[in-house]
Amino acid sequence: MVSPSHVLLINAACDGDAETVRGALADTSIPLKSINDALRDAALWGRANVVKTILDSAKSVNVNDVDLFNRTPLILGALHGDVVRALLAHNGVDVNAADDSGRRALMTAAENGVIDVVRALLAYNGVDVNAADDSGRTALMMAAEEVNVNAADRGGRTALMMAVQKGDIDVVRALLAHKRVNVNAADNSGITALMMAAEEGHIDVVRALLAHDGVNVDAADNRQNTALMIAAYKGYANIVQAFLQYSANADAVSKYGYTALMLAAHEGHAHIVHQLMSRTDISKRNKYGQMALDIALAQNHIIISLILRSSLFLFLLIL
Repeated sequence: MVSPSHVLLINAACDGDAETVRGALADTSIPLKSINDALRDAALWGRANVVKTILDSAKSVNVNDVDLFNRTPLILGALHGDVVRALLAHNGVDVNAADDSGRRALMTAAENGVIDVVRALLAYNGVDVNAADDSGRTALMMAAEEVNVNAADRGGRTALMMAVQKGDIDVVRALLAHKRVNVNAADNSGITALMMAAEEGHIDVVRALLAHDGVNVDAADNRQNTALMIAAYKGYANIVQAFLQYSANADAVSKYGYTALMLAAHEGHAHIVHQLMSRTDISKRNKYGQMALDIALAQNHIIISLILRSSLFLFLLIL
């Protein structure tokens, strides 16, 4: 038989009556099951004030307790931002809990376009963005069914670019798995996701992008800089190597005639200069008439100057 205190608590939780809930919780004889039921009902109905009251007042409450369909308060409240934030603030909440059909809170929020909840869940440490329900659909797939995956902000940046810049490899892979994603999309400055990955030094992201069918490794921005040039300038030898293995054009020139070799020589990256020497014309000159050797000498990079001088000597001998 259901006790009157249970009925009072559940009704107050559904109605959003936090004061009555607080009073009911003061009764030490009320069963833990009733408290857990009240938390789930409050979450389902979006009663954030009641959720906070229960979490603050009932120390024994199980924030991950499930109903008959294995739905936790977080799953039930996934359409309500204030509820989700209250639950995430509670120690021990299972952000990856799944119901009987494999659905998680992130999936529900993504499918229904509840952006503030999606952001809150993605910001939570340990959330599994690649989890799939029993039908094999991930949260991103659910969101993308009704969303333009290539939509851009005012600066021309897409979701892929933002994930790349952040270095979030899981989100990058999820976006690349979408059949309509444009891996070569460029922002208003002509910068692609691959260039952003090179700029930030995210080698795992670079490799994921290079593995995507159709990626243009030699795409150039508005100043004719390529991803290889950017990596060479920044000094990321592992990324330069990845681009060279992908047959990136080491002879490409920027708006002012700089090659990747010249940029590496300018910044003093000896290892990258060594990587590039055999892949490009070291006698090439920029629009100021400078070779990579001239640039290294002007920057007082002695070791690089010696490397380039001896290589240039051999090059001219062969000619």
